[in-house]
Amino acid sequence: NNAEAETVKYIFEFYQRDASIARLRDELRRLGIHTRKGALWGKSQIVHILKNHIYTGKTKYNDKVYPGQHEQIISDEKFNEVQRFVPKRTWSKTKTDLTYLLKGLLKCQDCGSMMTPHYVNKKRKDGTIYRIPYYRCTKTVKHGNVNCSIKSFNANKIEQLVTDEVRKISQNRKLIEITVDDLNRSLKEDYLPIRNQIKTLEKRIQEIDKEIDRYVEALGKGKLSIDVLEKKIASKSQERKGLEDELIKMKNQVDKRSLKEFDAKIIKNTLTSFSDAFDILSPTDKQEALKILIRDIEVFKNKIVLNVYELPEFSIGSINRTKSVGATGFEPVTPAL
Repeated sequence: NNAEAETVKYIFEFYQRDASIARLRDELRRLGIHTRKGALWGKSQIVHILKNHIYTGKTKYNDKVYPGQHEQIISDEKFNEVQRFVPKRTWSKTKTDLTYLLKGLLKCQDCGSMMTPHYVNKKRKDGTIYRIPYYRCTKTVKHGNVNCSIKSFNANKIEQLVTDEVRKISQNRKLIEITVDDLNRSLKEDYLPIRNQIKTLEKRIQEIDKEIDRYVEALGKGKLSIDVLEKKIASKSQERKGLEDELIKMKNQVDKRSLKEFDAKIIKNTLTSFSDAFDILSPTDKQEALKILIRDIEVFKNKIVLNVYELPEFSIGSINRTKSVGATGFEPVTPAL
């Protein structure tokens, strides 16, 4: 494929002059050069090309390189020189022993992508290295910071903010009671039409019973033959049976919904227990506990919105809590929130 071959050559030539994956990615986009699938270039894709022996007319199998049967488009000299600068890792995953409490919960409201865990290494004055963990929008990892105004948040700061807010909610008994009342009111409003249908069915069944009584009375007065009576009773009984089956279904629906009615006392006790136990949990258990409580967290430039809870008692609704972070989006090396 001649067009793709020219793109590969350009990638190697650019990187040979300027060993920056980010600048190469941005230049490809500026020139309107896309991947085979017509997508924007990401860092991992560029690194994959720069490491691929196939462009030197060779093929790799079981970690060994063999001569291929296809045309060479990148010289061995250029390929080997480029390998001196190509990153050893890709950007598909950040491997670290750090535990990120909000992993899988943060969603950027600017670019629409999930915010994933990353870290940067910093050097102290004594030469020792320490890590600053942060959450970064996935879109900026793949396509550059220009695609999002939020970009990243310091992990320690936003995790502390969220856990503090969860504790406040657990201690705000008035808020819990109001929320429970709202949820129960919503439940009752939701199954009100079903209750009305139940009343209609019960009324119709009573009417059928009265009609059957009238038919029997007419038979006793000689106004109706036995044959006609049997036919009419059979028809009404069939209708009544269908209505009774429908009535049972609807009553079961109401019973199931009634079981879901929330008890403020149970929920308050559950949240209080959670708050008391949270501090003594391991980092991994804290992460799992927050996933149980929080459905997701919407991240804006100057605030976050917590959508909680996912406890069984709150399976139908959630409390929407907005919390200002008091600052604009920031880079991970800036420990401010």
